[in-house]
Amino acid sequence: MIKDRKIVDVILKLAGRKGWADVTVASVAKALRVAPASFKKRFVSPEAFVPLVMAEATRVSLAEVPSDGESAHDALFAILMARFDFLSAHKKAVLSIASAAREDRALLRAWTGACFEGMRQTLWAAGEKGQPLSVVALMGVYGWAFWAWRNDDTSDLSKTMAALDRALRWYGVGS
Repeated sequence: MIKDRKIVDVILKLAGRKGWADVTVASVAKALRVAPASFKKRFVSPEAFVPLVMAEATRVSLAEVPSDGESAHDALFAILMARFDFLSAHKKAVLSIASAAREDRALLRAWTGACFEGMRQTLWAAGEKGQPLSVVALMGVYGWAFWAWRNDDTSDLSKTMAALDRALRWYGVGS
């Protein structure tokens, strides 16, 4: 059985090199050197890769949960910035997926659903209850910061940090 992290690495490598349109179940299976027929049992379409990629971003970012005593705002800030750090290592691939999602409803649904789950877990990790309205608010925060991240060419992601802090305060998430 191939580890999810290895599958994610291949997906992001292919999307970064060729663009999301060239990421297929067959191309990922080939890169992993597994039979496409057996791989299709788990991944019926490329959209099925998105929750796996987003789950990896969540897993990596939740490893950065601050110690007790931090405010929910500070914890959310730290976790989401860890997520952006992970995404930055694969920026070309992530932007390719995001761009394709604007034209592909199935991909957009997969992206949104996976994002919702990631934000729910993020709220819980920060000590906030993952109520649906709170999750939606945090998705708004994340969306705002993601937009800034897309165009952030600073080495320390200072534009992303400023947008994230501003959005967390504006939405009142974690306060």
